[in-house]
Amino acid sequence: MKKHLSLGLGVLVFLFLGSFARGFAEANAYDQATATKQKPADANSPQSLPNPAAEKVGESITASEPIRDPYAIQQQLEKAREERKKRIQEAIINDKSVLATKRSPLDFSNNALTLGEPFLGLGPFRDYGLTWFGEDANAVRPRAQFYGMLREVTYGGRINRENQGQIGYTLDAEFNFELTNTERFHVTYTPFVDVNEPQASGLWKFHNESKTDDHNLKFTEDTLGAWFEGEIGEMFNFFSPRDRAPTDYHVAGGLLPLAYQNGFLMNDNVWGVLLSKPNIILPGTTNVHAQIMAAFDEINAATTGARDDNDAQLYGATVQIDSFHRFFELNYFHLENTVNPRLSQDFVAGSMASNYELAHYAVRMLFNVGDKRASGTGRGDGQLYAFDINYPVFNSEYFDKNYVYATLFYGTEGWNDMAKGRTGRAGILYQGNGLTSFPGLRNTGTDSIGMAYGLKTFFLRESLAINPEFSYLVDNSATANDQYALGVEIQYILTKNIASVVKMIGIHNDIRNEDWGSSAELRYKF
Repeated sequence: MKKHLSLGLGVLVFLFLGSFARGFAEANAYDQATATKQKPADANSPQSLPNPAAEKVGESITASEPIRDPYAIQQQLEKAREERKKRIQEAIINDKSVLATKRSPLDFSNNALTLGEPFLGLGPFRDYGLTWFGEDANAVRPRAQFYGMLREVTYGGRINRENQGQIGYTLDAEFNFELTNTERFHVTYTPFVDVNEPQASGLWKFHNESKTDDHNLKFTEDTLGAWFEGEIGEMFNFFSPRDRAPTDYHVAGGLLPLAYQNGFLMNDNVWGVLLSKPNIILPGTTNVHAQIMAAFDEINAATTGARDDNDAQLYGATVQIDSFHRFFELNYFHLENTVNPRLSQDFVAGSMASNYELAHYAVRMLFNVGDKRASGTGRGDGQLYAFDINYPVFNSEYFDKNYVYATLFYGTEGWNDMAKGRTGRAGILYQGNGLTSFPGLRNTGTDSIGMAYGLKTFFLRESLAINPEFSYLVDNSATANDQYALGVEIQYILTKNIASVVKMIGIHNDIRNEDWGSSAELRYKF
């Protein structure tokens, strides 16, 4: 385990130092270019486009030479799309009926219900004569907003030799109260759950072969979340009167939604506090964001049975670094099991996201260490490695943001996530819908190798998205259930408030009959 950890940390350090070196080189090149004080060429002219071949012989590109640089091609496509949008806007101005024909009778105002200061408006701000903790502090401009989403999913399929038919629905309501421009209280609430199901939603089973309980709905406070966040210097003016030296320290406390390493490590709501300091400038970087946190309750830790109880406490630090076309995230966490200290764990993780020409990629390495379980009674230490990449395709004047993607991950026998972390971001075939049963590949990452390959393409001015995908999972655990799946997800934006999602999937399992399923989801935002 120490060998794996040392190798992983060594790779991270190498990538990080390489980023600094490239950052210095790019900064020096920029300084030298600006020091010449030459008149810049027109950004749209061919002379301003880079040509590595011409630079080698000391020549400049001419208008008659073909443009081969991928960035130049992308720039031309973006210019063509902007010209097309301009023509559409001119057509709308000349013919008002263009707007009328596209408006749906179901399309209500998409603005949140707002009380107090409007989010957008004319004229000066209203002066309430109130400040936050002292004179010359942040002015109080209260604004309350209520919004949310109503979802309904109809599902039919077969999982583990059982035919199923279900309807699930949920209401995710959010209340946001802004006290000032930098301080706010936020509340999220899912008001009802099915008492017989683990999902935080209503669920009705209408075609299941096995006997199930009747539909039983109740209101509950278990799905309530609330937190406060604000900037310390604005709340307590005596730290820096009249902002002579901006503090820029942000604090949040309450039931906090926390996600780390794109959800691979953690994606959970926990009771805790968080302190962060953004906008740190270091040599070779454009921005550094540092964060420390502590959580004391509602932690769905894997080592405590993934229960949202107080059997675990979590402490950690995160640093996010922007460094000239690269983004780093470094994490350290200590998960303390208050019932059985031998199950306590430390987590170390690092990732780098960057691009090579038009391809965007990310590399992640996650380690759980310090597991003191006796040999034979637990999995012990473990690692998870993930790599994902996407590349734009079919780009033209009428197609935008279409891309192919691939994701690969490998988890050792001892790997476990920190709190509700999953490999669901690997692809659509590793994800459910959160409301009903739905077939999917095993997404814990433990003792498995997973791959996902897909295409996401957009039509009708990006209101229609089609996402076919093929995924494969090699299961090295005692279950030994290798799986592969083929599926497609179609999303269509009906109006500003209403969208539909259709998903179909078929899965082959080595140890049981094939699973399949299809669902239709309707989302209404208010």
